[in-house]
Amino acid sequence: MKKCIICKNNIEKYVAIEKKYLELPLKYGSKQKSRSETLNADEYSCPFCYALDRDRLCALFLQELLEKTKTLEINILDIAPSGAIKKFIYSNSGKDTNYYTADLYMEDVDYRLDVQDMKDISNESFHLVICCHVLEHVKDDKLAMKEIYRILDRNGLAIILVPLDLNQTETDEEWGLTEAENWRRFGQGDHVRKYAKIDFVNRLKEVGFKVNEMRKADFGEENYRQNALTDTSTLYIVDKNLNNFSKKRELIQNFVDNYKQDFDQMNRIKGEINYWIDCCKEHNGQILIWGWGYFVCENSRYTKAKIVFQNHLSMEEKVFAFDLQKREDIQTTFGENGNNYYYSGIALSYALNIFENGTYNIFLKLRNSEKENLLLIYKEFHVSN
Repeated sequence: MKKCIICKNNIEKYVAIEKKYLELPLKYGSKQKSRSETLNADEYSCPFCYALDRDRLCALFLQELLEKTKTLEINILDIAPSGAIKKFIYSNSGKDTNYYTADLYMEDVDYRLDVQDMKDISNESFHLVICCHVLEHVKDDKLAMKEIYRILDRNGLAIILVPLDLNQTETDEEWGLTEAENWRRFGQGDHVRKYAKIDFVNRLKEVGFKVNEMRKADFGEENYRQNALTDTSTLYIVDKNLNNFSKKRELIQNFVDNYKQDFDQMNRIKGEINYWIDCCKEHNGQILIWGWGYFVCENSRYTKAKIVFQNHLSMEEKVFAFDLQKREDIQTTFGENGNNYYYSGIALSYALNIFENGTYNIFLKLRNSEKENLLLIYKEFHVSN
């Protein structure tokens, strides 16, 4: 008896893959003898939740990662989402996990986009990106890899899977062929390439990713048996960091540690920030004092504001007005000595705007030196009577 990791049902035997996937390549003249790295054609899908073998492999990794990040606010993007993985993430993630989906053709997704051009998503927006069995369908897989690299947070992880034929020595690819020719050369009518393992790994590295291969030794023999995974099944986890982690537990713990430090820091000041925001919402024009200057909120949305700074020697006042809706007015850089009140004030007001809207990602993306300066300002700032 086996047990599906996703739906937890006991299973005598998983369902075999549809015969057409084995028969059509031969029908259209394929002479190649394939040896798939991950596909288990005899026990392909779960009879209860329909999770495919690759879904179950992903879940072995996601299970531990989601458990350890339940208290953190992380952003997950699932490209061409599997229904089984979607349910698994919803069932196992914490209340602060933000799960988003993306696809070019699916209707019920958060982003309707092409993985080769995700212009609607800003740089370093997601802590975890899932992209399973997508790249073999697109015209320019390297461009898609670059886009995943761009939107992945600098401490983030991405799960990237494609069908790999271990008998393939070079990747065979061509765009614009007939469906019949795609079946013959690539093994499926809507595929445009058939990857060789070495080519796939090298393309990821060329984009800038460090490639971590998670195998049976990482997940355990019993987990592979329960989920009917082949001995060669491999999960590819990529990241931007040049670390030496090669084990699943180390990779996940490093991921958690990076974000836990940020979120712990954020939560320590969250109460103070919300206190300031509540005061300013009730009293437009409320003066917030910091050092020799004070910050005047002109409206409760912080869309416009003024900073008035006094020169403590001459008592001369200088007024700086700015619009928080204009990106060029937003500054988070500081003087070398930390006493650049103008930029510090703008950074603070922007931070207030961030916290008012409940969006903390911008704060978390700042460099450590910038975070430290912001935290110093938070500690010194208070609401005047």
